[in-house]
Amino acid sequence: SSSIRQLDFTQPSPAEAPFASFTWAPRSLAVAGEFLFVSADGTVRILSASGATVSAPSSFTYTGAENAWDPVRRRMYHFRDGTSPNDLHFDNLSLSGSITGGGESPYHGDISTIAPIRVSTDGEFIALGSGEIFNATGLTRAIRLPVTLSDMTWKGRTLFSIESESSSVTRLQRWSSSWQRDKAVALGGTPVRIFSCLLYTSPSPRD
Repeated sequence: SSSIRQLDFTQPSPAEAPFASFTWAPRSLAVAGEFLFVSADGTVRILSASGATVSAPSSFTYTGAENAWDPVRRRMYHFRDGTSPNDLHFDNLSLSGSITGGGESPYHGDISTIAPIRVSTDGEFIALGSGEIFNATGLTRAIRLPVTLSDMTWKGRTLFSIESESSSVTRLQRWSSSWQRDKAVALGGTPVRIFSCLLYTSPSPRD
């Protein structure tokens, strides 16, 4: 579809309504502070809360299906899907909603671009599903953990992750400040997503 629709839950009876439309089909959506970051292959639009286009870079822009917003540095992190070699990129977003620059890792193919992308609370580190952790400054690699992670979340600079131990067991892992395995617990189910306070596994959620 080339349109985005919305439900306004401030209304007594929310009903689906048009939000924004394009001449191309959006591939990914991500909240970027007060804006909505919409992208497709090589195209980015920044929308306001009302659906109006705030900025639309005219030049080609690397984009990816996975996006992660860092409110500290006002960066949107993403891969450059469809380009070989793939890489980790970011776009800087101004307070007015304009893309004012960006950057990429210096490795160009020497990383495993596996989703998800998760940014630490203070914006200092970026973790990938491949187990690779990057410093925000220069996007240099801090560590490559010896495991593929189903999902991650941060509490400050402390990383928590989930991974499969077997087809029916999920490992919830806390990592130390030196990126060593710290405390862990085994939970029943398949790892799906971990939030700051809740862990969801299939078939049932656990606190």
